[in-house]
Amino acid sequence: MSLSRALPFLFLTACAGQTGSNVSPQAIADSVADVIADLSDVGGSPATMPPSGSATYSGYATAFVKEAITDQTGRQLVGSAALNATFTAAGGRIDGTIGDMLGKTGVNQTELFTAIQNGHASEIEDILADYTEATGQITLEETAISGAGFTVAIDGTITHEGDALKFDGRGSGNFSGDGATGVQVTGIAGGTGDMTLTENDALRAGTLAVVASQ
Repeated sequence: MSLSRALPFLFLTACAGQTGSNVSPQAIADSVADVIADLSDVGGSPATMPPSGSATYSGYATAFVKEAITDQTGRQLVGSAALNATFTAAGGRIDGTIGDMLGKTGVNQTELFTAIQNGHASEIEDILADYTEATGQITLEETAISGAGFTVAIDGTITHEGDALKFDGRGSGNFSGDGATGVQVTGIAGGTGDMTLTENDALRAGTLAVVASQ
């Protein structure tokens, strides 16, 4: 099974201190390609969860900001993500951050998704060549793991081209692979989603997605 089938929410769309100061199209493109390669054999099978121990995850995040949930054009953001998990027989805990982002306005939301599906770093880097730096970070607040999933509070502001993009509310997450090799988080603003997204205090629709691997 391809990674795009295993992680369908990619279309819906680092450690503390990520602010975008060292961000580059090549670094982001390489990160995306690395995660896709790491998770290429995971498929759609349920995760097997460790009964103890801890893991760190690195990967990428995408966000799409638009005026209405049905819009195909809006602001695309892409950057890095890092998460930390501890595992117990009862479940465990997880938290993370998103930062080092680049962005572009007036983008069709299928453009980057298609490149991510292909998994070619050079193609992704070409798309990001005219993206501009975004600063700030988004926190995935510490939360409990239940089975192979979790609900996480999302909180943070990304500033891009003078616009303040505020992410708030909740997202859903799940692990994948043997030993919880991968982790994914999705937040949806608009419709039935539990995430709130504003642009300079004006309500917006959009998505936030994280894909990371050990």
